[in-house]
Amino acid sequence: MGSWERNGLEEAIAELAERQHGKVTRAQLRALGLGKRAIDYRLAKGWLRPDYRGVFSLGHRPESRESRWMAAVLHGGESAALSHWSAATHTRMRQGAGPRSHVTTPRSRRRCPDVTFHKAQLQPDEVTVHDDIPTTTPARTLLDLAPLLPSPILARMIEAAPYVPGAPLAVLLDRYPGKAGGGKLREIVAVAHPMTRSDLEAAVLEAIREAALPEPSVNAVVEGQEVDFVWWKERVIAELDTYVTHGSPIAFERDRKRDRELAIAGWTVVRLTDPRGVADLSRLLGASAARSRAAA
Repeated sequence: MGSWERNGLEEAIAELAERQHGKVTRAQLRALGLGKRAIDYRLAKGWLRPDYRGVFSLGHRPESRESRWMAAVLHGGESAALSHWSAATHTRMRQGAGPRSHVTTPRSRRRCPDVTFHKAQLQPDEVTVHDDIPTTTPARTLLDLAPLLPSPILARMIEAAPYVPGAPLAVLLDRYPGKAGGGKLREIVAVAHPMTRSDLEAAVLEAIREAALPEPSVNAVVEGQEVDFVWWKERVIAELDTYVTHGSPIAFERDRKRDRELAIAGWTVVRLTDPRGVADLSRLLGASAARSRAAA
C-alpha cells in the first residue's frame, strides 16, 4: 500500500470516528480496508482502545456521555438505538444521566455491565438520529417509559419533547394498544396537566393528588414572587427545597427573606424536600381553610 493510500485510509478512519463521537467498530474498519493484523497492530500500539467486543475508541479523545452512548449503540449491532432513560436525557426531556446506557435492539444481547439492552423491533418512524446517535423518537421513548413513571412526570416530558419527524404519540398508542402505560398516556393527552419543571415538582404534585388535596396552581406568581405551588383560597404556598437550587448560604438567606416577605403579606409558606411532606400540607390546608371561614 502506497503512502497516499495509507494517508487516505487514515483520513477515512478519522472521519468515521469524528461522526461517531470517537467510536468505530471492527466491521466498519474492515469495510474501509483495514485487515485483522492491521487492527490488532493498532490495538497493540494504543491507537485503538477497546470499549466492547468489536467496538473501539480511536486515539485518546476524552470520554463524554454521548461517546459512551454511541459505543453502547454500536455494541447493540445493526438497527440498535439509544432508548428509554438514555434517550429521554439525550433529547432533553429529562435531566440527569445514570451510569448505565439503555439500548433497544431487535435481537437478544448478552448482559453487559454498563448497558441495559431492551429487545424490540423498532419501526423506521420510531427512530431518529439525534446528535449523530440513533435514538428512539420522543414519542417512542414516552411509550417505553410510561409504565415506569407517574403521570405528572410523563406530562412534563411530553411538554419538553422536541419535535422530530416520525410517528406521533397518538399513532403509536394505536399501533400498540396493549402496551403497558398506554392508558396513562391517553389520559394525559386528553386532560390538561400543569407544566412542572423538575421530577421533584412532578412527584410532589402526584402526591398532592393521591392525598386528595385541592389542586394547586403550579409555578405561579404571588406578591411579585414566583412560587412552586400555591393554594389561593387557603393562602398557602409550598416551596421545594433541594440542595441543587438552595445549597449555598446566599440562596438559603434569599429564600428565607422571601418567606418572611410572603408571611408579612398574609401567606403561609411551607418548604418540602420530598413528597412525604405532603402529609403536613394536608393539616396545614385544613387549618388555613378554617381560619379563612372564621375571618369571614
